[in-house]
Amino acid sequence: MNGAQKKLARELFGFRVHKHLGDGAQSRVYSVWEPKSHQLWAAKHVMLEDEKDQRWVDQVQLEYDIGSKLKHPAIRAIHLLKKERSGGFGGIGGKVKEVVLFMELIDATPLSDIPRPSMDICIDLFRQVAEGMQHGHARGVIHREHKPSHVLVGALR
Repeated sequence: MNGAQKKLARELFGFRVHKHLGDGAQSRVYSVWEPKSHQLWAAKHVMLEDEKDQRWVDQVQLEYDIGSKLKHPAIRAIHLLKKERSGGFGGIGGKVKEVVLFMELIDATPLSDIPRPSMDICIDLFRQVAEGMQHGHARGVIHREHKPSHVLVGALR
């Protein structure tokens, strides 16, 4: 994570930060409150500190472009992408200095944090993940970083 992101945000594009959820390679993830809809969302926040950080902004843009087209119960819904630009004229042009991807907030635990689920639970989770991946594949999407920490598991039976 770059130096600009070490401080926790209090507001992102009019969404009030509710809680810091975690950090990615170059992102910080929050739960945020949208006053207009009275709804909580997950927000992935990336700030550009220098030119080498551009790939992280591009990655979030791609995540939005692809994810906003996928509608399936096993895939986190994408809500909105907001960008802050520097330079340019009247907000037109200029370089993106900050980007936030607003997504469905899921109250769940990463599969990687669950100690040895039963075989029945594993089979059910595998089925749900496979259905979500098939939905993406049918639309030309291949998830290149599929791992247990990216599988969110709700209440286990």
